[in-house]
Amino acid sequence: MKKTWRGVVYLLVIIMFLLPANTVQNRASTEKTGFIEVKLEAGNYTIKQTEDYSKITMDGFNHILTPGCPMLPSKTYLVGLPPGAEVTYVDLIESLNQIIPGNHRVMLAPPPVDEKRNQKTACFKDPYPSTLYKYLGTGQIRKYRFARIRFFPITYFSATGKLILHKSITLKIGYRVTEKVSNQILADTVMDEFASKNIVNHPYIVSLYKPKTSSSLNISTYNYVIITKNSLKDAVKPLVNWKKNLGYNIKTVTNYTNPEEIRSFLKNKYVEWGIKYVLIVGSTHSIPMKRCYPKPNDPDKATPTDYYYADLTGYWNSDHDDYYGERGEDDVDFYPEVYVGRIPLDDPLTVKNVCQKIVEFESRPWEWKKKALLLGAIINYENEDGEEQPETDGANGMEECRNDLFIPNGYICTTMYEKNGLKPSQHNCDYPLTHE
Repeated sequence: MKKTWRGVVYLLVIIMFLLPANTVQNRASTEKTGFIEVKLEAGNYTIKQTEDYSKITMDGFNHILTPGCPMLPSKTYLVGLPPGAEVTYVDLIESLNQIIPGNHRVMLAPPPVDEKRNQKTACFKDPYPSTLYKYLGTGQIRKYRFARIRFFPITYFSATGKLILHKSITLKIGYRVTEKVSNQILADTVMDEFASKNIVNHPYIVSLYKPKTSSSLNISTYNYVIITKNSLKDAVKPLVNWKKNLGYNIKTVTNYTNPEEIRSFLKNKYVEWGIKYVLIVGSTHSIPMKRCYPKPNDPDKATPTDYYYADLTGYWNSDHDDYYGERGEDDVDFYPEVYVGRIPLDDPLTVKNVCQKIVEFESRPWEWKKKALLLGAIINYENEDGEEQPETDGANGMEECRNDLFIPNGYICTTMYEKNGLKPSQHNCDYPLTHE
């Protein structure tokens, strides 16, 4: 009994060292500086035991997926800031902790599927993670500024197999207003619904985003913009007419054909016109995607993307080199100011046929449009080929889609998962993958 209590005290003492020291800052609230307190809470968790590992899941949370490190729950919260504000410090001021009973060997994250199976993975040190949260920088979606905070609600001590649940943490986030936001921008309401659902402290900051006067309020001019070539302007008319019947205000633009011109045009007009949707019509040869480099300074790993036209407030080349969109070096938050799609074709007749098919699909009340077939195979088994890797079951992702996307939107789902062999999927399904 004495040894048990000593272990508990030992764990609680170590938790104290996880709490970051307060940063010395001027925290006096003035017109230009201030702070926000926010409480982040853990969800309900389950621990599923396999022969060799404990797999931990938490409602509403994803996982830490660093290869070779424990797959523990994590979630990135968006904490709203005043308009035009930058974060000056983040302090942890309170943590509510609880020891999870038992000894556990937490499942480790596998390497990416495109890497060699025998590649060495990262090692980790106790405790893991070494902190309860991580500040990921600021982000913006249209007028809304926010801090990105990644919360780690469970700490793991691999030497003892102990787990600590952090039921909640309270953070104090200091800020400084560095730019004045115009009345026209504050009057922009396009992403208000997104903000209300995704910014954790939205009820407390929403009043800061109201325009001070009504004189600059902007009525939506064109909420749906089509960017194409002159040769395709007539071909998209079936889609334009259909969208107008649905209530969209459509503007077809034909004088922008390179990534910088397109992005500059959208940055200048998305607030003024109230643009929400952008459809690019043309192949990537005639209207190029932006070539980006997720792996820094690696010219052989260019990735073309239309997201360059969606995230209009991010800095895609903040280090001013020749490589855009470098992970960890450029300041791209990947939250869209506008939603972008593409019909990647150049032939007018083909484009016209595609537009007519889109109209037909959207206008017909076919029952099968509300049905989804979800197929999930086991990609690899636990410890396959002698590697200490967990099982990867595609049914996990399909179940998340079913529960989070399809069922809430009224879809009828049919599931087919791996049910043959010695270790079939643990998820229930309507039919096995081998069903004929």
